[in-house]
Amino acid sequence: MTSITRYAACSAIAIYSLAGCTIQPVQDPTPIKTPAAYSTSITAVPTDDFAQKSDWWLALKDEDLDKIMATAMKRGLSLQAAGAQIAQARAGLGQATADLLPSAVLSSSALRIGSESASAPTYSASFDSSWEIPLFGGGLLARKSKQAGLRAAEADYFATRVSLAAQIAQTYDSVLSLQDSIAIQQRQIKAQQKIHDIVAARLEYGAASKLDMARADSQLAAVESPLPGLQTQLASAKNQLAVLAGLPPGGFNAEFVEQKPIPIFADLPAAGTPEDLLSRRPDIIAAQSQLEASEANTAVARSQYFPQITLNASLSDPGPGAQGQVRSLSDLLDGRFVGFSIGPSLSWKILDFGQLNAEIDQAKGAEREALVSYKKTLLQALLDVENALVGVNNGKAALDLSKEALTSAQSAADISRGEYLDGAIDLSDLLTVEAGLASSESAFAQAQLTYATAQIAYVKAIGGGW
Repeated sequence: MTSITRYAACSAIAIYSLAGCTIQPVQDPTPIKTPAAYSTSITAVPTDDFAQKSDWWLALKDEDLDKIMATAMKRGLSLQAAGAQIAQARAGLGQATADLLPSAVLSSSALRIGSESASAPTYSASFDSSWEIPLFGGGLLARKSKQAGLRAAEADYFATRVSLAAQIAQTYDSVLSLQDSIAIQQRQIKAQQKIHDIVAARLEYGAASKLDMARADSQLAAVESPLPGLQTQLASAKNQLAVLAGLPPGGFNAEFVEQKPIPIFADLPAAGTPEDLLSRRPDIIAAQSQLEASEANTAVARSQYFPQITLNASLSDPGPGAQGQVRSLSDLLDGRFVGFSIGPSLSWKILDFGQLNAEIDQAKGAEREALVSYKKTLLQALLDVENALVGVNNGKAALDLSKEALTSAQSAADISRGEYLDGAIDLSDLLTVEAGLASSESAFAQAQLTYATAQIAYVKAIGGGW
């Protein structure tokens, strides 16, 4: 084969290999097109500056929540684990970058050679270097994969942060709601105890029947029975909150000595468009980066079809058996009797195409899986926002209605108590009204928690200001 023919053949191989190593994503048979707008809207602030604030909970203006969040951002174990994954990904990128650079090995030895009567030291040393030329892109593509993996790890960290902050805020609201429920229950017990005492006094003077007394006993026991369960739930919620923040159970008991209302956002950030989620949601960015890493891995596997060219260089002394043997350390240090070699080497897995095909198919399968995962993440994000928008609207409507119902129930209870003392209504009517008041108070407390939870879910759904 002439040199021209060899050159043409090598050029054809190079061009074909470079084309084969180009990152070509797998075809998506059912691509997802994001809608132009959401089907539901809410009253929101005109700008999305609020959505870009990573410490979004500060807008709730609750000092205890701020303290708990600050602790969680420093000590939260889920965040620490995500941070460790970033360190691993960064180290992997560093290794892939180092693989693109020449490597070198320095070795030396000293021997004493001779007989029983005489001996002399002999020294040897070598310096070997090699560099795999990234002619067909394998090393560069591996580095590209690691870069995408690092981006995915960083996005996963922020996704974990957003999720942790939302979970802490919702658990915090649950603690406050349980405190409110306990206070409501205690007020109901106090009211029923007062009715019980009135019935007992009337029974003593013959103005009430034993049936009335039995009803009063039953109603008092009914309002007392939920209290232990509520106290158990409260303790569990506070313990969970401490563990989420990286503290032992009970770590935040001091923050809940006094009862206070659940914090509510005065304003909510604009949802933007579904297209905005591609840059707002860290889980979408993480899934996109994982897909890019999988595409690069497929190209890396494909690059193994082609030869690997390595440039080698070596410096060494001729060794003990050669003429001009190095007899002293000064000879070696002075650079005398040093030999060298330099040149390229080629390796090609020409008989391993079956294995390479399997590796490529495996990489393609992982790429398809990453594509499906990305699409699932995108659809879930759209679902989260749509549901959150509905939740905020309905949560606000339910809160307003439950507030009106509570006002009416309180008024009815005040009137009924007076009428019962005046003898205008019997005990059965009074107990019915009291039960209605208890139900209205519980419904209002639940509506407050539902609305606050919906607000937090909405902020999380649009990205949580990461």
